[in-house]
Amino acid sequence: MARGRAAGRPYLLFGVVGVLAGLPWYLWPAIYYKVAFPDAANAAGRAATIRPDGLYYLRYLWDFESGLVWLGLLGPLVALRQLRRGKSLSLELYLASWGWCLLAGMSLLIKAPRGLLWGYGIWYALAFLQLRRLPAVPMVVLVLGAVGLNLHRIQQQIYAYSPSSYPAVAAWLQAHQAGPVVSTVGLGLAPFQRPSDSVRAVVSSRALPALRQRGYQYVLLDSYWRVTNVAAFDTLQRQPVVAAWHEPLLTSPLLFLEHSEFTGLGYEATLARQQAARRDSVQLRLIRL
Repeated sequence: MARGRAAGRPYLLFGVVGVLAGLPWYLWPAIYYKVAFPDAANAAGRAATIRPDGLYYLRYLWDFESGLVWLGLLGPLVALRQLRRGKSLSLELYLASWGWCLLAGMSLLIKAPRGLLWGYGIWYALAFLQLRRLPAVPMVVLVLGAVGLNLHRIQQQIYAYSPSSYPAVAAWLQAHQAGPVVSTVGLGLAPFQRPSDSVRAVVSSRALPALRQRGYQYVLLDSYWRVTNVAAFDTLQRQPVVAAWHEPLLTSPLLFLEHSEFTGLGYEATLARQQAARRDSVQLRLIRL
């Protein structure tokens, strides 16, 4: 909902300006409709930005986030019993209402866990409002335990996937004087390739014959196509491989989940694709065009 509100404000503002300038009033709602329901699907086949799913973010918080978030998210429910007609909302319930509305609104749209960044500040503030009711020692123990769990998860879910094989791919291409190279969807190779603009990303194997005529000798079957669910490289997967590398980042569950916004897939379907990528022995395959 936060993303919806943030995206909606420019339309509301410029809609009013447009009406005052003499433009038809229905122009801006029509544009907003086209944003929600585009004329054509993207490369992953996603054709809409509306995808109701009340469990996606809750499952994400359960699997990847600190328990303090749950304390901030659910703790204020107890305060609902204290509501009385004519009585103003407490700070706790005021903040909680923003957090609940944000989560509910985001659950209607295509999903991207980074959208929760709008709510973390609210939920952690609410969590500490709950914790301050405890004696000092238990509160410190809980906070330190939560920080320790977060550090463990950062190591497990981020740093464990950080070693990269893209520099090795670039070194191989340079050693073999390969020249410009095609990459399937992803541009992870570009920062390590000299010059970086010699990497050309494609979203379909239909573009390969024309690129071969333009001097491209190799295509990197980059498993980023799995992350983005662009399933247009069946023929390439059957081609002989001249070199291959393992790329941990392309098996990261967080990377897959962050691309739910592009793919339009739900939580289970996204992690099913991540598990398939993890079972693959290598994620970077170099093929001669």
